[in-house]
Amino acid sequence: MQADFIQDAVPLLERLLTKIKPQTSTAMKSAVVALYTADPQGILRYSDLIGLLQVDTDRHYKSKFLRIYNV
Repeated sequence: MQADFIQDAVPLLERLLTKIKPQTSTAMKSAVVALYTADPQGILRYSDLIGLLQVDTDRHYKSKFLRIYNV
């Protein structure tokens, strides 16, 4: 049930993000993710951020970027 919700959410979020992303950027892959951070001792902590992670290629910068959008 949860996997079906996530599969439906990604295309919807991608359509909403076309208004935010630069026009020279193209999304290659997308996923709904939760962000965790590590402290100096290596302990993972949840950062209260869930969003859309995209691997984007930007034609202007001729580079690839990992972008996370907080939705």
